[in-house]
Amino acid sequence: MAVVLGVTYPDVYAAIGSAAGGEYAADRVVLGGRDRVSPVDTAELAHAEMGPRARQVPTFIMQGDADTTVEPVFADRLVTHWAAIDDLARDGVLDGDVDDVADSRPLAAVVRPVCSRGQAAGDSRGSGRLPPQPGRGTPPAGFGERAPVTVHLR
Repeated sequence: MAVVLGVTYPDVYAAIGSAAGGEYAADRVVLGGRDRVSPVDTAELAHAEMGPRARQVPTFIMQGDADTTVEPVFADRLVTHWAAIDDLARDGVLDGDVDDVADSRPLAAVVRPVCSRGQAAGDSRGSGRLPPQPGRGTPPAGFGERAPVTVHLR
């Protein structure tokens, strides 16, 4: 949804963030097939929607490498999509002024739960595991363990 808002209202939103999202006009990608509808095709639609308000919109893109709901390839498409939009916003021409090379590398994220007193849970080494709490049960298996996450910053 943030992607749609960034395209539709680039004059209202200073920046957008997408967590496991798709590009503008993603319905065309799903219905037409991602091999037939490129992220540049949808970027051209997005640029047309922006009209005279077109500008480069700073974008944060995050996608899990093991996501089974939204395939990780959609994050790569989104980077290419926004690079093309930004390229078009510069001078109205898709001429490679902006590239789609991510400015960051994959990171290993750690979920760190917060205790009721605002202190991070876990031991001094930062295990991220909640200590058993009377009457509250224990966290689900795997909670607080490392999970692969790809972060793209433009």
